[in-house]
Amino acid sequence: MDEAFIPDVLPEFFLCFPQTRIPPAFLKFFNGETPALFVLEGPAGKSWQVGVEQIESDLFFKRGWPDFVEENNLEYGDFLTFCYAGNSKLYVKIYEKDGCLKQDQENVHAPAPTDQAANESGNSNVSITLFELVMNEYCLKRKRLTIPAVFGNRFMKRGEEKIATLRTGSDSWQVKVCRDDRFLLRRGIGKFMCDNNLRVGDACRFELIDEEKFIMVVHIRRFPDKVVN
Repeated sequence: MDEAFIPDVLPEFFLCFPQTRIPPAFLKFFNGETPALFVLEGPAGKSWQVGVEQIESDLFFKRGWPDFVEENNLEYGDFLTFCYAGNSKLYVKIYEKDGCLKQDQENVHAPAPTDQAANESGNSNVSITLFELVMNEYCLKRKRLTIPAVFGNRFMKRGEEKIATLRTGSDSWQVKVCRDDRFLLRRGIGKFMCDNNLRVGDACRFELIDEEKFIMVVHIRRFPDKVVN
């Protein structure tokens, strides 16, 4: 889907994650009728419904915000801009701490593809057999991980469930993989997180090595500021 067109003239505010407070000075653009529910639309055209809660004179994103955080893999220090287009719609752009726009906003840091075959037009047919996920507070608390659609669409059908074997070294875990509106690693992933002492900021790279048995090798990269006892 083409990137959403955001006119320069829209009123705009920014937040630095994990902030959720809408700047009080911005409320004037709602003309005294602050929406109870906003539609947040990302650059790829995907949208999320997020409610707001008023605490004293301040307004905060609340209901639906955790899903937005998880699916966009928000990390501490990420910079978000919100452009108000009226009718309760906010266009959102997300920038990483290095100032670069996040290219993949579904809880994924996509590594380079492992299998490419260029066709006559110069384009590439890419077979994605690995992906990388960065742990955040929401996914660790809910004990589930969202698999990128580019991977899930290749190996699963809608409504299908599979049991994946995750391996790190000589250890292995059985984890349920399901597909509905999203692709999720669910039952069993909590034990995998606990046994591997995963914390916020840790990155897990999943590499599918056996499609038939759905075996994935997981390489864990620890967040550099964390000390593991």
